This record gives sequence, structure tokens and C-alpha cells, in this order.
Amino acid sequence: PATRHVINCTSDGSLSHLRTALVYSLIVAPGVFIAYFYNAMEGWALYSEQEILEASVLHPLFNTEEHFAPSYWKPQMQQKDRLKALSEALHGTAQGLQGIGIRGFLESAGLIGWFRHGEGQLPWDSDGDLGILEEECRHSNASKADLQRAVGEDLVVLKFACACEEDCAGDNKRMIGRVAHKATGVCIDIFAYAPVKKHRKWQTDARYDGFDWWERVSDHADFTFPRSTLLPLQEGTFDQETILLPAKPEEFLGWAYGRCMG
Repeated sequence: PATRHVINCTSDGSLSHLRTALVYSLIVAPGVFIAYFYNAMEGWALYSEQEILEASVLHPLFNTEEHFAPSYWKPQMQQKDRLKALSEALHGTAQGLQGIGIRGFLESAGLIGWFRHGEGQLPWDSDGDLGILEEECRHSNASKADLQRAVGEDLVVLKFACACEEDCAGDNKRMIGRVAHKATGVCIDIFAYAPVKKHRKWQTDARYDGFDWWERVSDHADFTFPRSTLLPLQEGTFDQETILLPAKPEEFLGWAYGRCMG
């Protein structure tokens, strides 16, 4: 009996120490994790839009080789410099398109910036995007050389046609045009829009009777939407300059990115 009693006491003592250790771990572990996470993020995390604007364009949060032309790229820029160059290139490209009879309109991330940031840019944006109507492009019969003359010397047209003819591998097939800003290398991508060539099965549902469906041509994400969200285009302001916008910007974005755009 005496031996049995000693064993029980030892067992109870071990359990008590184990419980204490577990409780201590639960209290201390979160603090250790937070301290480690904070140290790991030091010099990497950006906590305000101002910090984003002052960060290098090489910052890992928005550094991507897909969004610049290597021959003209200036990696010593701050993000605010890139945004300034993007604005110049975007409006210059839109004006050039207008000059050859094609209306370029704001879409994708630029349109999200317009919607969320008071008709301005997303602070972390890394390229620009314009849409055009495929029918207008074909009617204009404009060439890459025509667009180059229209955009002037500050921009270089890397590719342009009414359907992708250059650098069309993979996702690049959806971009029928790309224009680079010579001084910085930032790029504007151009996408074509047209009536859907083949209706998706879900578009034939009775609730969509009477809908006129359009699509972004050759889009890898299969972006389709009602024509009424895009046309007629309307005049608006982006980054303090005039630009064309979809007829119903929020609804247009909703078909591509979901309904939570606010």
C-alpha cells in the first residue's frame, strides 16, 4: 500500500507540472509568434498608402516582371514615380487610339482604382489597362505603325492588332496591344471586347432571357457580361484627366471580380 501511494503522488505531481507547462505555453506562444512575425515583417510590410507610394518599385508586394518592358525599365523608381508614368502612358495611349478612330476605355485594375480611390489609381498598381471594341478596331483598319505615329515619341508600341499577332503565348493571347513608356518602361495593355462567339450554358438560363452577352476576347478567366454594363461608353475623369468609362462601371467590374467592390 505504501509503495502504491508513492507512485500515485508522483503521478499526480507529473500531471500538475504538465498542466502548468501547457497553460504557460498557451499564454506565451502567441506572444512569441507575434514577436517573430513582427521581426520578419520589419522592412517588408507597408502600413499606409504613403509608405506604398514611397516604396521602391522592386518591393516584393508589387514587383512583377510581367508588367514592364525590359529594354526601357528603370528599377530605381519609387512607386509614386511608376504611377505618374502609368498615368502619362495610359492617357497617351487612349488619345493615340482615339486618333486612329478607336475608343479606348478604362478597365481592370485601373477601373477598380477609379471606383475605390476617388477616380484615381490603385496605390500599388503596376501596369495600365485599356479596352477597345473589336468592331471599331477592324473598321478603322489601323496598324501597329498607325498607332505608333498617333502616340508620339514618348511611347513605343510593342504590339498592336485587332487580334493578337505578336507575343501571343499563354495568357498574352488576350492582349491585342501593349504600349511602353520609354522613360520608365511601364506598360499599358490593350484588350478587345466583342459579342460572345458562343453562349455559355448558364447564359441560356430563363433568368437571362433578353440579355445581350459580350466578352473580353480570348480571356483566360472567361470574362463575359451584359452589353448594357459596357455600352454606351461614358466620359469620365481618371487621375484628373478625361477618359472613357463603361456605362455602369460597378456592374461591369462585378461580372469580372465579384459583387463586393465597395
